[in-house]
Amino acid sequence: LGDAFARGAMPRLTQLRLTQNQVGAAGLVALFRSPPRGLRLLMLNDNRVGDAGFLALGNAISNGALTELDNLSCDECEVGDTGLAALSEALWQHRASSRVGARLPVLTDVSLNENHFTSTGVSAFAEAVRNGGLQQLRTLSFSGTAIGSSGAQAMALAISDQTLQVLEKLWLDDCAIGSGGAVALASAFKARGSVPALETLGLSSNSLAFVEVFADVLNTKAMPRLDELSLRPPQAGDAHVGQGSGELERQRVNETALDRVREACHRRDILLHS
Repeated sequence: LGDAFARGAMPRLTQLRLTQNQVGAAGLVALFRSPPRGLRLLMLNDNRVGDAGFLALGNAISNGALTELDNLSCDECEVGDTGLAALSEALWQHRASSRVGARLPVLTDVSLNENHFTSTGVSAFAEAVRNGGLQQLRTLSFSGTAIGSSGAQAMALAISDQTLQVLEKLWLDDCAIGSGGAVALASAFKARGSVPALETLGLSSNSLAFVEVFADVLNTKAMPRLDELSLRPPQAGDAHVGQGSGELERQRVNETALDRVREACHRRDILLHS
């Protein structure tokens, strides 16, 4: 396929879906050598892309080979901190140094569920957000990754900076986020104007501190467009229960706090999954 692209085949291709095709890093290097210029959607779910594959993706972006890309879906692709950092740096460092001429993709939808990156990779991604590399992002999903409280705190800083003004959907389910991350994210969401377009928020299978702090968030005018919220407690089969501080294994639902969340959601007509 990479050779075909290099020969100029399929010049009008806008969507490339290669889910479950055993595509590895070498395959991506070949694909990105000369990809179709109009490619907008790249779906590589359930392939062995790894960090090397994301380094190739970052290089393609930096070299101006994917200027139209707006939808990136790489769930279960074995991407670690190095790979996510490479993508993140390509999205903002190159933008900062290319004031004349060069075009970069404007990503609107990013799904990186169930990969191997941790707080280190997410901190690099959050830095890209804070530096204006993802200002048009509408959907973001990191569910099933071990970003932990440190990664959540990094994302909270990006949210507080009001750099995600058009974000509509955010999923951070089963991310090993403890109480410190819950408090940081709640504070960011509570800040007026931080995520004015947010409609869907997934925070299930993390610390139950989210239940305790979200009643206060929902009793403000924060997130005025929110209409769906997921705060289900951790389950034994969740990938990251018990990681980090271990608090996710020991906690029990604070029923009083949950009742306050339910009342606030009822009053605001928000669909609650708890």
